[in-house]
Amino acid sequence: MCVSTRVWAVLATVATVVALAGCGMLDEPYREVHREGGITSEQAEQMVEAVPGVTEAEFTAAAWDDRSRFSEVEGMDLVLEVTFDPDYHLSDLDTALDQLVAVAWSANVHSPKGYVIIVFDGGVSPNTTWAPVAQRLYGNGEDLFAVNPVQMSYYTDTSFDFSGSSGVRIRANLDDRYGRWPGNPPTTLELGLVEGPPETVILPAFVDAEVHGLDTDSGCWTASVTMHERYDGTARAEIMVDGTLFATETLSGSWHEDPDDPDDDDPATSRPPQHVELCGDHAPPAHAHVSVVFTPEGDPDRFDLTPLVVDAS
Repeated sequence: MCVSTRVWAVLATVATVVALAGCGMLDEPYREVHREGGITSEQAEQMVEAVPGVTEAEFTAAAWDDRSRFSEVEGMDLVLEVTFDPDYHLSDLDTALDQLVAVAWSANVHSPKGYVIIVFDGGVSPNTTWAPVAQRLYGNGEDLFAVNPVQMSYYTDTSFDFSGSSGVRIRANLDDRYGRWPGNPPTTLELGLVEGPPETVILPAFVDAEVHGLDTDSGCWTASVTMHERYDGTARAEIMVDGTLFATETLSGSWHEDPDDPDDDDPATSRPPQHVELCGDHAPPAHAHVSVVFTPEGDPDRFDLTPLVVDAS
């Protein structure tokens, strides 16, 4: 599983607040709604774990705040993580997501306000894109890889790790599809699991790269690489001058706080550095032949790690 305890991190982001405010979902603080019906979290987990090809299921109602009032719960996400036998794969993504969201919606733990989040540990390639599936079923949906974890406000001490998993979050206004929360669980849970490992999906680590050269105004020499939006590994940039190694830099493809501004109050703008900048005496000589070898150092089961060589124009 992605976490070592059954306590999930709170998934509240600046993006969450903006998106939900636009839907009128943050007009007032979270208020618990108590209703009869539905099933317990244990029953939800047992229902999913009874499906051949599923090894474990974990449900949690995760409280979050909006980063401005840390003592006040602003919402409650319903999170269902499912771990699959590596020898099984999902043959119908629409059916699998529909059924698992229905199970999460039926769990009567805390009333939802925010998102229903489904995490797939196996069953499909971790590079699987779920957003189009969610859009077909619900008219909205965001892949978990697109959520910046730096933006998360934590109401518990456990961090939420998406690495190695795929998944999606859907706005928790699902009464029209599943009935008023808590809905009824599926009579028979059908996930479309069939024998055979998931298809391997290999994505390019890099999309493009460019040597920008020396800027006479700043006195800085720069080069940049555009990484695939899903790439979460690192990259080694080797700057070659007249065929000899001149400098080496390490770039990161994962979301993280800007190392140049650790006190940044708006991490939504802090995309990891994907450029090399050498200034002053550290810059390559103005008239030398300069090239950069960008080498990805990520997961070879998910990404094409072929180095990308770029010459100065």
